[in-house]
Amino acid sequence: MVPRRRAPRRILQQLECHSRGLRDHSPLAGYPPIQGSLGGFYTTSAGRVKNRAYGLAQCRQDVSVPGCRACLKDAAVQLPERCPAEAEAWMWFDHCLVHYGTRPFRGELDISYGVVDSNETNVTENAVEQQRFNRDLRSLMGKVRAQAAARRNLGLGRGQTKFSPNVTIYALAQCTRDLPPLACSNCISSASGDFPEFCLHKKACRALYSGCYVRYELYPFFFPLAVGSSRASEPSVSVVISP
Repeated sequence: MVPRRRAPRRILQQLECHSRGLRDHSPLAGYPPIQGSLGGFYTTSAGRVKNRAYGLAQCRQDVSVPGCRACLKDAAVQLPERCPAEAEAWMWFDHCLVHYGTRPFRGELDISYGVVDSNETNVTENAVEQQRFNRDLRSLMGKVRAQAAARRNLGLGRGQTKFSPNVTIYALAQCTRDLPPLACSNCISSASGDFPEFCLHKKACRALYSGCYVRYELYPFFFPLAVGSSRASEPSVSVVISP
């Protein structure tokens, strides 16, 4: 059973960091980007017992090694700059994640807090077509969730489905690789379950938690790109502070 959670909040343009907990997580800044880029996933810890810090770095499985390395380096710089005194925070870029905290969170499913970002435009104004879009999206997300939860896929699921001759829905789900399959599946279920509440009928949406990320668009944004397409993911970043 998926644990109950508070409703996600929309991504804030400006985040106010609170002075609590960890005062110096600089030891984490150097290790996750360097090691994480080698295999796409890395965990580390630093400091003494009473002030120990834990870190996790991961790239999306479809991203190249150079792209992974660049994303993680950028994330490791931005996170401590934006939230220099936080006890726990995580940052999702389009291509990678960096997560740090003062507690050992590896393998833990935490859906107590998340953020949602959606396109404000409806895919159509026709009520019947809106319902069909929702059904198609729900079915696609189910397939993507199953892919991501399969151990061989290392937490990544992606797919597409034709909604109309001119409109294709592209969807992606990514879990952190420390989550076991059931926890990954539950995390994605919770994240995609936010779509009807926050993104109903919308052209695009993404929901982010510390252990997973789900997104859909009406253009190809994951790799390899669809044949004949030159459009990829536009740069974006979401910083989340654990409340």
